Amino acid sequence: MKKFLLKSIIFCFVVVICFGAFWCILCSNRNETMRLPENCNIVFLGNSHVECAINDTILKNSFNFGRSAEQMEFIYCKVKLLKKYNPALDTIVIGYDNVLCYQSADSAFNPVLYSPYFFDTHNLSTITNLLTKSSFGYIEGHITHPFNWFKLYQFGESKIKSKTNITDMSNLGGYMYLTRDKLEEDIKRRATIKMDKNRSFDELSIYFLNETLNFCQDNDMTVIFLCPPQHKKCFLDSTYYRVYYTKNYSNIKFYDFKDMELPDSCFGDLDHLNYKGAKVFSEYLEKEVLHKNYYNKQP
Repeated sequence: MKKFLLKSIIFCFVVVICFGAFWCILCSNRNETMRLPENCNIVFLGNSHVECAINDTILKNSFNFGRSAEQMEFIYCKVKLLKKYNPALDTIVIGYDNVLCYQSADSAFNPVLYSPYFFDTHNLSTITNLLTKSSFGYIEGHITHPFNWFKLYQFGESKIKSKTNITDMSNLGGYMYLTRDKLEEDIKRRATIKMDKNRSFDELSIYFLNETLNFCQDNDMTVIFLCPPQHKKCFLDSTYYRVYYTKNYSNIKFYDFKDMELPDSCFGDLDHLNYKGAKVFSEYLEKEVLHKNYYNKQP
């Protein structure tokens, strides 16, 4: 029995050592792959609403790091890494909308979303909250999914390149040039869907939103909330996220453009801008918001 226990302990120790070594190899060029384009001090983070709406080739000094089906936990991890490798980063724009913080930890874990880059961004407090506020499947995903073949291929490719940066890591986020033209089809499809009137924010998502805000405050970064435009016939809730903001985050500047009127040709579906809409919206942000309020902050 003693020999079995000793062998088991040794086996576990070897597994931990091998895992740690493998993780260190994957992250050995993280300081390069998490580096923002030159002179970039504004980052947009959020789900597909941000991913499709912010054309960062139009916005000066800005980078779109949004990603479809993003969860607030991963935004927290990204912000910590971005600040670590980009000290000049001073403005974080979070896509505070009627989807992001409803993403439940009890839902199926999306293997595309979690990266091995995120492991060391957690501390005892965040780990404790993960364990107490999420499902077993969600926790398991943090261990089993970060090393799928697609990610390993992309990490390997980035290491082979002589020069690489954040734009090469597409699985972490970036602007999506959406050519979709399915607005009418989406209106018909969702006509029979009944909106849940009793939705509320996910407890774990709110925890990580607050942790992100605390981290930004501690590191002298300005946080802005942004809700990109959605079509006037969009069935998604348009009240609760606004009420929650007023009660809890009114100290944070919130640019709520959900009801901004744009032609139907600007929408790929009911709640996503296509590339035409992204151009119109990004040009408006550049001229009326960023240019007037958030450029030239650096000495």
